[in-house]
Amino acid sequence: MGVRAAPLPALPENWASAATVSADSTYSRDYAAAFVADGKVPVELSGQDLRQAWCVNGATHRGGAELTFTWPAPVSVRELLYFGRTAWMLSECWRRCEVWCDDDTQPALSAELAQRHGPQRLTLPQARSARTLRLRFTASYGGANPGASEVMIFSEPVPEAALARFRPGFYESAAAGS
Repeated sequence: MGVRAAPLPALPENWASAATVSADSTYSRDYAAAFVADGKVPVELSGQDLRQAWCVNGATHRGGAELTFTWPAPVSVRELLYFGRTAWMLSECWRRCEVWCDDDTQPALSAELAQRHGPQRLTLPQARSARTLRLRFTASYGGANPGASEVMIFSEPVPEAALARFRPGFYESAAAGS
């Protein structure tokens, strides 16, 4: 009889899935902006992210792009989780990002992003109410068509223990221990 793992804390409500998502560049319909809010994070270096990730046309937008989330009514935003586009190569992640709320004249947050698989926290200094949230990516790691596998948007910070669900092999090891 194996040891049963403790249940993971639930994720807060993910506002990304309720948004209309658009971008100023898209590689093709198979890499549309809406795929960053589908709840799917492709396996690292699997070569399998068709209709599961957004990426830009690298010929025109490798150095930067904007991804916009719009809701019919304001939502509270405190933390985002960015998952780089890592199904083909790690260099297809964005390097720098600014988070803009509605028509603000300054970003709510500017952040450096790592060239790696898995969730990266973008935590605003305080919760903001917004109808429109723009991620302005200002630099990439130089890959052919940078993008995102997933973006999640929450009203509160995600508990650290809840992020375990995104570790490679988590579900396989949990099943083996039950």
